[in-house]
Amino acid sequence: MRAAFGTWVAALLIGLASGQPQITGRSPYWMGHAGGVTLSVFGSGFSEDMFSQFDPTLGNIVKLVNEAETIDCEVINYLSNTNKVVCNTGPRTNTAGSGVYYIQVFSDGVQATGTQTVEYADWVAPKIDSVTPRWALGRTVVEFYGWMQSTKYRGVDPADPLETGSDSGVILTKVYMGGLDCDMVNETSGELYQLESRSLRCQVTSKYIGPMNGTTYVTERGVSVGRKWGIYVDSQDRLFQHHTYAGVDSVSPSSGSTQGNTLLTVTGVGFDPYPGKTEVWVGGAECVIQDVQDETLTCLTPSQDETRPAPGERGILSETWNGVYVSNIFDDSLWDALNSSHSGYSSSVMMDTRITVDGTQTLTGKVSGYLHVAHDGLYSLGTIELNGDSAFFIAENGNPDNKTYVGHWHHITLEADTPAYFELRYRTQASMTFRIAMNDFNAKFTYDQTAMGHDERHRVRLDPKEQFEVQRISYSESPGQARIYLAGLTSDPVDITVDTEIRSAILGLTDQLCETQADSPTYLYQNDFEMGEDNIPGLRGSTAVDIASYCGKKSFLMYSADPRLYYTNEEDEMADVNTYRYMCFAVRGNIETTMRIQFRWKDKYGNGGRTDTLVADHGLAATADTWTYGCVDLLALVDNSWLNDHRTAGMKLKVRHVLAPRRATYRDSVYVDTFAFSTEDIAVVQTRPSALKNAGILVDDVVVTAVENENAFDVEIQTGNCAGDFPLLGVTQTMGDASWITDLASAASYTFSVGEEEVNVSRTFVATHPVTGTWSLNIEGVTVKDILFDVEDWALDEMIEAALGTSGMAVSRSGSCTLYTWHIEWKENPGRKELSSIDISGLTFDGEKININVGRSREGKLWHDPIEGDFLTVRHEEPQVFVRVNGYSAACTGACAFAFDDSGVPSLSSVAGSPDASGSHTLTIVGTGFSSSDNNDYSVTVGGSVCSVSAVTTTQVRTL
Repeated sequence: MRAAFGTWVAALLIGLASGQPQITGRSPYWMGHAGGVTLSVFGSGFSEDMFSQFDPTLGNIVKLVNEAETIDCEVINYLSNTNKVVCNTGPRTNTAGSGVYYIQVFSDGVQATGTQTVEYADWVAPKIDSVTPRWALGRTVVEFYGWMQSTKYRGVDPADPLETGSDSGVILTKVYMGGLDCDMVNETSGELYQLESRSLRCQVTSKYIGPMNGTTYVTERGVSVGRKWGIYVDSQDRLFQHHTYAGVDSVSPSSGSTQGNTLLTVTGVGFDPYPGKTEVWVGGAECVIQDVQDETLTCLTPSQDETRPAPGERGILSETWNGVYVSNIFDDSLWDALNSSHSGYSSSVMMDTRITVDGTQTLTGKVSGYLHVAHDGLYSLGTIELNGDSAFFIAENGNPDNKTYVGHWHHITLEADTPAYFELRYRTQASMTFRIAMNDFNAKFTYDQTAMGHDERHRVRLDPKEQFEVQRISYSESPGQARIYLAGLTSDPVDITVDTEIRSAILGLTDQLCETQADSPTYLYQNDFEMGEDNIPGLRGSTAVDIASYCGKKSFLMYSADPRLYYTNEEDEMADVNTYRYMCFAVRGNIETTMRIQFRWKDKYGNGGRTDTLVADHGLAATADTWTYGCVDLLALVDNSWLNDHRTAGMKLKVRHVLAPRRATYRDSVYVDTFAFSTEDIAVVQTRPSALKNAGILVDDVVVTAVENENAFDVEIQTGNCAGDFPLLGVTQTMGDASWITDLASAASYTFSVGEEEVNVSRTFVATHPVTGTWSLNIEGVTVKDILFDVEDWALDEMIEAALGTSGMAVSRSGSCTLYTWHIEWKENPGRKELSSIDISGLTFDGEKININVGRSREGKLWHDPIEGDFLTVRHEEPQVFVRVNGYSAACTGACAFAFDDSGVPSLSSVAGSPDASGSHTLTIVGTGFSSSDNNDYSVTVGGSVCSVSAVTTTQVRTL
């Protein structure tokens, strides 16, 4: 993909034959991640056939292309012509590449020449951080909070730029909730509800009961992005920002026959007339639906024999007994004695498990009800900020008689089709608000989708107990000045009776030396990434010691997701381009040909706080194995860009943000070294290499320790790549002996003459060698074999995904050969997994041992805190009318009880009748309880045939 992409860009730059379509400009430059921005591409030679639905090779096609993906931009034909193509941008779905996309235009199948780019950036799109209220009975006024990107509103079709107006600027055009309009204008007053930079308010118009998400459209900014902090998961495993539920206000009649078939009228809000969407129960038995309207429904009650204690309305029952202290929280008999008639009793139905109590005196409390979960599997419950003693009791089959004690956060198994009964008992002497929270270990949503998500993550650690090389330098008296010899190189003379001088000499011999070629430059933020240097502001990544640096010993591994080389928002800290014209650095890795540099500048119109990003061609031809060094001329970059048309030379121009060149593919790593802002275009060239370069040994540090009661020092040579086969150090007053290259390569001890003294160097500990061989990983019951000891994160990721048949894993690696740690994360199906295990029998190591550790660094789950009323219903011993719409429980906002009582039920004592001349029968039905005088309130059937009611008294019904 990278080669093809680069070839295509080169072709654009070269151009094709004249007369073909050509791109010369575009507007705007910035795109929102969610798409929906109207993009105008300017040029010449575009297709005249704007409506080519019958021949897909004709007309204009626009695509946005980077190294990772291609985004379609849907052409708006009636706004396009031969000099302009207008399209609606699609969303960015793959963030592996840079945010810069090249514009491709095909006119009648011919690709346009010319190079123009757009850039997708996070700041562009409107952001919805939260919607309040989160839960409502429906069609309420809601508030969006986040970044609206405009305080101007014009209610037009966002897909019609002509209606919006090309000169309107950045305006809010539409707001939706649940896919339908959310009205910004109050019907009564004609005024906007609210529109500010951080929030807006609108009236929900959708009647839908269930999860909804909000969307806004803003010109030049596109479609809004809902951020995970305000996205939640309901009891049916559906994501939402705003959620509606139905409410039951009244039930008529409030009592009826024990035999059932009482025609019940239920009034409320949020009922759904569509067949099967609204369900009704009385005492846990179905009430057969007869008719459903938005705010009323009728149903035929079950018989009393079919009913039982069962779930009632949405929510949870909270009961407290002030002034009561139960001595044993586990003794059922003590709790059974507490009821609504006990002194100090109060109760309320809560819409979630956030409970506030007044504990100014001793208080005993209970929270109870049914828990409705989305799927079978593991869960756990616990309390947050409860100051006092508490205990959970769970009946997984829903029968309180079977409840058992369950410890806080202990795993329990629940079933979606069987609501579990749960009960929290507590006692306290504190006023507080506490919460009951729930872990759902069967999570299907990731942390990227909702902040409630916690992706399962396992940690694998391989820790070989390596031994660094330790050599002892011993002397009898005071040999004085001498040189340290190492693999053919000698240091300047040092006092070998001083530990710091020995250390400095060896470090110098193992440095990669460099030379700066320039006149008299001055620098800002010069950094070689060695010990003791101040970091570059905003730098992101980690110091690297396991590859050969460009200069010195260390380099810097850039963070791949955000390769921030430099960043500051403080103007006093920004590099002034008028002084420090050049940005210079060495780079290693397969990299993109461009990098992004952001400037803070003052335009010629007096705007002193402008911030804009330019894309620079850095011209550095690095590879995965070789370094290259160069400078970017920052002033020339600006002078050759559009900024130059809007600025005056010498005015404020500072560097705010620099991204290092991005890696070419996800398999690559990018290293930088020897960074500086400079007044001159400098060249830093490598000169003398490390003495141990040919041996492949990368020295990280040297520790020199005096040997107690001896004239000797132990010299520990610490490496970054765990290399062995060190040559013996030498001590000499000359430049060394040619034979030492061979003699000291493997000698265990050697005595050197230094003036009149002798100095002995011996090996105290011989360095171990790097681990070789392979290991295997057992993950989700599958064994991944032949894993290299130092396997790269991307390689292990590919091996695991191939073994599991998924593309939803994310592996990261940290550390070096002395200790590698891999974090394995599930980005699909992120719920809790059995802990992985490893087998290292295939590894070979000449050290003491390899310690291994496999642990769970994060448990996969959804974190519900508090548990919303959507998951809860109140247990009722007596019959209660319970309504669900679209599977979501309704709240009881009024009177919802129903009693089985035959005292007011009509009774039948006799039936008499005779046929008339036509053979039809007139029946007289005698009985009691015929309380209505309206014939239409009666229904009479005989043998399945319907009779017409002709007259009614309190004791008789006559039918034809």
